Amino acid sequence: MIKNFFKFNPVHKKIVPQLDMFFLFNPILFFVVWVFICLGMYLNTYSPVYFFQETQMYIVDFNLKTLLLFLSISLLLSTLNTLSFDSQQNSELFPKLSKENFNIIFSEALSIKIHNLICFFCLALLFFIKFELMILGFFFYIFLSKIYYSKKIQFLFKDIICDLAYCILLILIGFIYSSNFIFQSILKLDFIILLLPYILFCLSLSIIKNIRSLTDVHKYNLKKIIFTSMVFTIIGFVFSYNFNDPLASTMLIVCLPFFCYAFFRM
Repeated sequence: MIKNFFKFNPVHKKIVPQLDMFFLFNPILFFVVWVFICLGMYLNTYSPVYFFQETQMYIVDFNLKTLLLFLSISLLLSTLNTLSFDSQQNSELFPKLSKENFNIIFSEALSIKIHNLICFFCLALLFFIKFELMILGFFFYIFLSKIYYSKKIQFLFKDIICDLAYCILLILIGFIYSSNFIFQSILKLDFIILLLPYILFCLSLSIIKNIRSLTDVHKYNLKKIIFTSMVFTIIGFVFSYNFNDPLASTMLIVCLPFFCYAFFRM
């Protein structure tokens, strides 16, 4: 009964096309964004001796600024994500946003105004939370709009480098939000060491994510690509294990068998 409702009920033909505009903002991306922000918060409380503060446990209180942080970052990134939308390539996936409808809904002038207005609102929210977060949010705006989604700027391993910078910025946002000693903490060698396993983790995943461009465009050997990701994962696990970081070591050791399987299968 339930299966037939979801497959054959005519009400879906009216509802589903209206969701094209919503999925244009790629809401699934939020899960990755939220995870990396939480990783930054985790790094701040993981080693309190490094950062001169007590570790807070079992936080159950509602915090308005935390809610505004996640809302503002999500809205900012989803708005900038529309810069990568190609109406011609996505007309089959988003029939409501065919080329004709897309030009009517989002003319070039109107699109620029909407983007700037929403981004300004998000930066204002970040300024209300913490001034340093607004600076990072502005960096995100410049980075995504001028480099990440720009087709004019191309360089070697652009996708991998941009993915890595994307993840590091998100971690820094979470870390700065929960840190009382902002610049001192970021510049400390201890923080960079704690961040290293997560950098290697993001790097290995980004290589797999962009494996098609590495093989088709850059003509790298597929087995060497998988081997490189596997090596980065192993190195990251060794570092996290030596640092007694349970979260990073768990993530890396869970991913490692998949890389090993792909490598030996080749």
